[in-house]
Amino acid sequence: MSDPLTPNKAFDLQPTGANQNAWGTVLNGIFTQTDTAFGGVTSIVVTGVAAGVYTLTTTQYTPPNLEFTGVLSGNLVYALPSGVGGLWSVSNACTGAFSLTIASGGGGTSVICPQGQRTFVICDGTNVATAQTNLGSANPVALVGTTAVNGTLGTFMTSDSAPAINQAMTPTWTGGHVFQGSTTFTGSVILENTLELTSAGLINASTATSVLVPTVATGNRGAAAASTQFVGNTLSASPALGGSPTCPTQATATDNSTIATTAFVQAVIAALPVNAGNNTNGSVSIGGLIINYGQLTTPGSSPVTVNYTTAYTSAVYAVVPYLIGANQTYFVSAGFTTSLSHWTLNFGGSSQVVGWIAIGT
Repeated sequence: MSDPLTPNKAFDLQPTGANQNAWGTVLNGIFTQTDTAFGGVTSIVVTGVAAGVYTLTTTQYTPPNLEFTGVLSGNLVYALPSGVGGLWSVSNACTGAFSLTIASGGGGTSVICPQGQRTFVICDGTNVATAQTNLGSANPVALVGTTAVNGTLGTFMTSDSAPAINQAMTPTWTGGHVFQGSTTFTGSVILENTLELTSAGLINASTATSVLVPTVATGNRGAAAASTQFVGNTLSASPALGGSPTCPTQATATDNSTIATTAFVQAVIAALPVNAGNNTNGSVSIGGLIINYGQLTTPGSSPVTVNYTTAYTSAVYAVVPYLIGANQTYFVSAGFTTSLSHWTLNFGGSSQVVGWIAIGT
């Protein structure tokens, strides 16, 4: 009659008084099985094994290390006998686009062992699961490195073992990120999409040498930033300005290609004889052109001679006297004389209010 066996590793249980004169041999066999159960290795080659479920023999599952090699030609399931429990380290060094699963004949849960990794599994006689399940997480107490530190099903990694962040990193940012405080970029920053600022956003380039923006086409009236080159191109194209553009007001004697503002024109008009008071004479110079003007009341005798405030040096182009009260204007005509210093005309024997303007150089 055979001795009874333990349920998990099939160790020989010696009944009282059994195995006379063979007790030592049986015990040594148990020691050998025990040693194998703690440190033995079972190697299984899957090359040529058809897809299916295969029950591990006692010899195969007794060692704690199960090492699978070869080329998978189908999905394989290796099952522990129902009721057999324990811990196993399963190495899946196979190749091929198929799975390797450790299961139990008890019909419970199973574990798919990833290729190229060692999986630590546990079985309670019915269910097979990874031995690292339900591990608690912990926040690291130091800065976490950006280089991935990958763990496997057969390794543990403590939360305080991560390296400090590497300032020389070149990460690829994905998703949305918020930078708190001041962020300094020492190299080129390339945006491949729109940079959006909130209502309180600000781009401060006051300490920068220059801010470069693309030069858009002349005539562009969009919201794009205008470069100095765009402004130069626009001004050189003689643009039609809208709104109320302004520029400096020049002195009334200015005679060049600068722009005359409305204030400049008003100043010139204010100096003309139409705005002069009674018995007021004066002159205004606009570039090389001299305009003399005045107003007088004739004494009632003729002729009347009127001196220019500023004498002309080369020519008198026109002298226009006009009777203010009668709304009449006398142009240069027969009997009218003028010189570089004065003009003369016979107004008749009555007293009249006369205004006049003379233009020359």
